[in-house]
Amino acid sequence: MRKISPWLIIIALSFNSLVAQSLTSRPVGPGINHHHAYLPGGPWHIQILEIDLSDTMNTLETVKAFNAIEGYERTSSMANRSNREGHTVIGAINGDFYASGGITIGAQIIKGTLLKRPYPRSVFALTASKQPFINVVDYYGQVVKNNSMVFSINGVNETRQENQLIVYNNYFGASTGTNQWGTEISVQYLQSPPGINAPQYAVVTSKDSLMGAESGNMQIPTNMGAILSGHGFARDFLNDSVFVGDTVAIQLLLHPADNNILQELIGGTPRIIRGGVSSVEWEAESVGSSFAHDRHPRTAVGFNADSTVVYFFTVDGRQGGYSVGMSLFELADYMLEWGVYQGVNLDGGGSTTMVVRGDVVSSPSDAGGERSVANALMAISKAPLGPLAYLNLPWDETFALVESQIQFNVTGTDSYYNPIPVDGDSILWSCDELIGTISESGLFSASGTESSGLVIAQHGAINDTMLVHVTDIDSIILTPNQVILEIGSIQLMSTQARDSFGNLIQVDYDSYSWWVTPDIATISSDGAVHALHAGSGSIEASYHGVSASVPLLVGSSTSVILDNFNTSSNFTLSGAVINLSACSFVADTEQFVSTPSSGKLNYSLATGGTSVLYMNCNIPISGTPESVSIQVYGDNSAHWIRGEFKNSNKEKFILNITDASPGINWDNEWREITVMLTEAAPHWGNPSAILSFPITWTKIYLAETDDNNKDSGSIYFDDFRINFISSEIKDTPKVSPKMFHLEDHFPNPFNSSMSFRFSIQEPGILELRLYALDGREVDSLKQDARPGSLILNWEAKNLPSGVYVFKATLGSQELSGKCLLVK
Repeated sequence: MRKISPWLIIIALSFNSLVAQSLTSRPVGPGINHHHAYLPGGPWHIQILEIDLSDTMNTLETVKAFNAIEGYERTSSMANRSNREGHTVIGAINGDFYASGGITIGAQIIKGTLLKRPYPRSVFALTASKQPFINVVDYYGQVVKNNSMVFSINGVNETRQENQLIVYNNYFGASTGTNQWGTEISVQYLQSPPGINAPQYAVVTSKDSLMGAESGNMQIPTNMGAILSGHGFARDFLNDSVFVGDTVAIQLLLHPADNNILQELIGGTPRIIRGGVSSVEWEAESVGSSFAHDRHPRTAVGFNADSTVVYFFTVDGRQGGYSVGMSLFELADYMLEWGVYQGVNLDGGGSTTMVVRGDVVSSPSDAGGERSVANALMAISKAPLGPLAYLNLPWDETFALVESQIQFNVTGTDSYYNPIPVDGDSILWSCDELIGTISESGLFSASGTESSGLVIAQHGAINDTMLVHVTDIDSIILTPNQVILEIGSIQLMSTQARDSFGNLIQVDYDSYSWWVTPDIATISSDGAVHALHAGSGSIEASYHGVSASVPLLVGSSTSVILDNFNTSSNFTLSGAVINLSACSFVADTEQFVSTPSSGKLNYSLATGGTSVLYMNCNIPISGTPESVSIQVYGDNSAHWIRGEFKNSNKEKFILNITDASPGINWDNEWREITVMLTEAAPHWGNPSAILSFPITWTKIYLAETDDNNKDSGSIYFDDFRINFISSEIKDTPKVSPKMFHLEDHFPNPFNSSMSFRFSIQEPGILELRLYALDGREVDSLKQDARPGSLILNWEAKNLPSGVYVFKATLGSQELSGKCLLVK
């Protein structure tokens, strides 16, 4: 598969509805390949590590955070500290679910040593003959002396209870932590652990049966040893039957395992593929319905029908517009496309991580990046280091803007794909003359015309080539596309420049030529538009002979369509506590307000608990709008419609499009719903946030909190609008227009106080009254006015954010206008 430059891959993401699935692949070890898939339907970013176990160099191992029953560690850290020459960690994924302290829910086996008893959920294991294995297993343990005296081992590395015999190994800690009311023996194994389900022979090296104040809490051997700790009946067995110098067999059994000896094992849940068929056994393994059906970041492992190839999978999620995560059903279906015959889900969410050759290749969803987890599953290569065999340019194909420069570098590997240092001075660089020139150090200078050709790096008889396309700007897109501003306000423009291949070209703002026509606003070199005068016009940008423009409106009331739902591609679906696979959003021509279509939302809110179906989007909105409107074709479901947007500081706000009750209470008809933006409440994650402009609309969603009102159905959306108020002052003189006029009211919008500056022609009493939009008078100011300039300062005090109407009177003359309070 081709290695396409990250530049191109990033480009593909921004037009997910138009780009076909892409797959890049690279060998990273003998018989081990790393694949990165992008599927626009989600969108989804998926990492796959393909491991051929039939290659004698390869095996799998598990690792525990800091080699302790309790502990958290990043997957990358566990992989890196396990890496050494002849034991190369090619790749790793996070493993089992875990409880407080980093104690795994399920069992784990490391190099034949059992760390913890299993939980009744599926595990992934590797046998001593390198056969992968998935099943739900049970535990039984015993200690045997002279093939006749047998006593059950009740647990591994856990608190000793009454009449129990517990085995402790060095993963538990330095000592057993037991009290003096038992007997403990220390044993030394005669050989390395053969694996679980095989007897392990050991010699008793010491015994503590005194039950005195200094007894108990025996030191655990750090290497090739363990402690057997007994209480009650178990204590009696150790006292009466086991002595220093005895040889005992310790046998820990996990069944069913088809009589195989297990070398490595890690827990997960649930099994999602059985015998080449999607099974998603969430009910059998006591997993919640929402966990199975909702989209989350995912980690999974599986293997093919003949058990020779194991696959690690991670699916990035909770990153709208990049990757939304998968339900377990979607994950199983995708794994089947790779030929997975048996598969199990591992811990996901913020834990989801894949590491390849020391680098985190997945995109963890936590704000802080990669999460510390309890354990990990690793792909190991035992291949030795060899001489330089391959040169590797960073991509097979890349793109360069005309007359730009790119510094190319090369890396080297041996025949097993182990990194080998390469002396840069020993590399001979060359390129096709059509595309430009390249220096001795690999600095490529693109030609001034569009063309394609090869860049070649050579070291003796070893070389690698890269296809370079020299491209030029083909189109420019400006956003927001229609800018509406009040006089004195500012909008920062965003740009996208693309070449003829559809690639996004990074162009600095000050490299564009900017202008506004007519002169109703100014624009700076960084794309900041400052509104000056009321009127209409356009904002334009130009680069390399290509230009783009968007409409500009200053100081006028207007309504702008944000989405007319002629396509559904502006939205992606995600949710919580829903059957997401039964939900869809499509353009529909059966019902609409404006031709040719509306957006039809098919929902399934039938799962217990609060269900939410999100329609995710990213719509920038300029200026200081007053309200939003949307047409909804209802189904009388009583479900709750809400919206979400981000302010200029990227803080979230929630807006009720309908009330929670009665919700959608109309059937088989269109209704236009208009909601003031000042009614938006800060999201619980940023409760002190203040509404500030411009905003970006991010979600419309359907919610249901009542378990007695769970169902499936369809509603339609059309003509999603944003509404702007006028910033112009509409004077309504009743007598002489020369008595007074309002020069300015500033700032607008304002945070706590606003100044009204009047020009007075004749003396009198100037009175300023302030009203809410429902007509209530909220404040008033009064002052003697003499000819000249007069300023009245209004303190908004405890008033909520919103639009307010002001009326000023002097004698029999009156004028009015609007202002926006934003707290």
